[in-house]
Amino acid sequence: NLYYYGEIHLFSSLSSWVAGSKGFSQGLFSWAQTTLVLLAANLNYIGGATIFFPFLIWPFAKKRMGALFMLGSFSLTLSVLLYIASKNFVSGQYSMLQLSLFFVFVTSALFAIWIFFFDNRKLILKSFKMLFRMDFGKLSSGQKNTVFLLAWLAMIFIFNFTIAGGSARYNTLLLPPLAMLFVLHLGRYRTAKYLSAALISTLAVGYAVAFADYQYAETYRQIPTKLPFEADVYFLGHEGFKYYMEKNGAIFMNSYGGNVNARDLIVKAPLSSPVVSDEIRNKLKNPEIIEFNTIFPVRVLNSDAHAGFYKYGAGFLPFSLSLSPLEKFEVYTVDEGFKNEIIGNNS
Repeated sequence: NLYYYGEIHLFSSLSSWVAGSKGFSQGLFSWAQTTLVLLAANLNYIGGATIFFPFLIWPFAKKRMGALFMLGSFSLTLSVLLYIASKNFVSGQYSMLQLSLFFVFVTSALFAIWIFFFDNRKLILKSFKMLFRMDFGKLSSGQKNTVFLLAWLAMIFIFNFTIAGGSARYNTLLLPPLAMLFVLHLGRYRTAKYLSAALISTLAVGYAVAFADYQYAETYRQIPTKLPFEADVYFLGHEGFKYYMEKNGAIFMNSYGGNVNARDLIVKAPLSSPVVSDEIRNKLKNPEIIEFNTIFPVRVLNSDAHAGFYKYGAGFLPFSLSLSPLEKFEVYTVDEGFKNEIIGNNS
């Protein structure tokens, strides 16, 4: 975070509060706002990027219809608020399809978490009492395993929206307890018949998302082949984009401290950070846009589709359905008036 963004995201929302420059209430509000955004993102990651979401609901819905209705109402409220708030988003307003995905992902995540913890509420209470006495002898091995899985799930979930989070990959440590609790509760609800269908559909969705990710990553490998390297080429961005650009001789703009000359190129990925400053942009020619497209409708990191598998800044959804371009690169040409300008610290 410090290298790429100039700040550590975990502490950025609290920095002014800790320094005392803006007061307790403003710092606390900023932290709470960041935490709620991460919570929404991580609920989407659980509902959309673990077990195929219908199977987090169907096997348990019949006996827990009241809880499903309550949690669904809460998710619907969040969806409406997101629709209203997204009018001001740089990426644009969420479409009905994207809001529908947000709704089902959040509902399925909340419902699964509710089932796991509500059904074991007596065991959890009993475990807390035993914890104070440091005596777990009255728990069976099965109960101990359940308590362990619940504690594992709770700790990673809380960690992901208070300290880490912001990307689906952080849920890797959450997946084992979630999957084992899912199988355990299928047995309790006598709905184990759903297990095979859940496994097959989850694998199918996983393959689709993996293929979409491959297509997205391929744009970073291909973009250097679309650029003329007669002059120096600079770029803003990181991840796979940074790897392939540097491999082909381009210069990372944030780490370069020299001069830019006429006819040099500056290439910017849309989700890169930081962006080209207005001071620099005003001295560049209008950018050429290079797009990469596909008819495959799944997107994993795309602000138009509000898919944010790798960063919630692109969208809350771990994946989305869209025919928007896989990636769009802005290619700026340096004009004559930009000779001998130092750009290393201005970007």
